[in-house]
Amino acid sequence: MRYLALTAVLALALAGAASAAGKPTIVTEQVDETNIGVIDCGTVALDERVFGAVKVRSFMENGELRRELSTFRLKHTFTNPVTGASLTTPDVGTDRFTIHEDGSATLMVIGIVARVVVPGEGFVAGQIGQLRLVFAGPDDMDPDVILETGHQDPDEALDAALCEALA
Repeated sequence: MRYLALTAVLALALAGAASAAGKPTIVTEQVDETNIGVIDCGTVALDERVFGAVKVRSFMENGELRRELSTFRLKHTFTNPVTGASLTTPDVGTDRFTIHEDGSATLMVIGIVARVVVPGEGFVAGQIGQLRLVFAGPDDMDPDVILETGHQDPDEALDAALCEALA
């Protein structure tokens, strides 16, 4: 899931950054990476290329990270390395990450995280809308989902749709 992995990595990377009172630290990262064999379809493993940009605004309070606002403009292209067939899905939106005084945190993911559209079939799977997660603390890797709107297929359904279309 983009929102958990990328937001957590960026939050950790920026946690030590200092900023002036009330002014955010702003970092824009260009993304262009390839992941070989990222989805196992049984007979073939699909490759993924992710490209675009992520802009992260980090808000500090007394030297501690309190809030991040991240905007994503990414595309994921999944390719069958045997046939060369591929599908591209957008990954656009905003993540709002807030660390509360008690050490818990809230992550709100808003946008199109994935939209799998197969030519001739149309929309087959996606994660579109809003998802709100609550982390009990910094070590919580299994957050509670407190709000889910729109169309939210699990990652396994996205993988299955991509495998069916490309394998």
